[in-house]
Amino acid sequence: ELDRTGRFRRNVPVPSRFTDVRKNKAFESITVSPSGRYLFTTTEVALERDGPTATPVSGTRVRILRIDLRSGEPTEYAYETDPTPHELGDWGVSDLEALSDTELLVLERGWSRPHGNTVRIYETKLDARATCTAVHQLSSQTSTLSKTLRADLSTLPASGLPEPKQPQPSPLLDNYEGMALGPRASDGRQTLLLISDDNGHATQVARILVLVL
Repeated sequence: ELDRTGRFRRNVPVPSRFTDVRKNKAFESITVSPSGRYLFTTTEVALERDGPTATPVSGTRVRILRIDLRSGEPTEYAYETDPTPHELGDWGVSDLEALSDTELLVLERGWSRPHGNTVRIYETKLDARATCTAVHQLSSQTSTLSKTLRADLSTLPASGLPEPKQPQPSPLLDNYEGMALGPRASDGRQTLLLISDDNGHATQVARILVLVL
């Protein structure tokens, strides 16, 4: 944690099990609840001990970590992503956004060479039945959080946008990796900001997308 001038304030420890990550698939997300009480993060895909990455048949099981910033107490919740939308490609959790101390938006996204990107936003609510803090290894019998689809970017209107520079199901799609609540719209509805990472590639686009919830 840093203050607004960039000075170090403190480390926020995480459970040691999170060192058991797959290469380049560690923490990709971070959010703090509006109350300022809880920090949330998760890995992109399952820890090595917790099972495989996503396949076209089943999703990957990650641990959503909630840390009480007052006490430092960690609590983990099991969450299962969608299966990969296509045979060839990856899939995982790119970001989280806390709506409250117990409600989260989850950004699931992936890419495959023949098809391009798939990006979905789910809403989930923490449930004690999916707590896995004391579980050494997740399995198919581990209860996971329920989730509700809030947006599939491939289904949103995209008229007027230029043609994508690589195969994509929609010109709106790219490698979205960041998500944050924005200001209220003029009608009072909450906005959600997404940002894509072009990876320095000429075939990708860095853009900010504003959604209204």
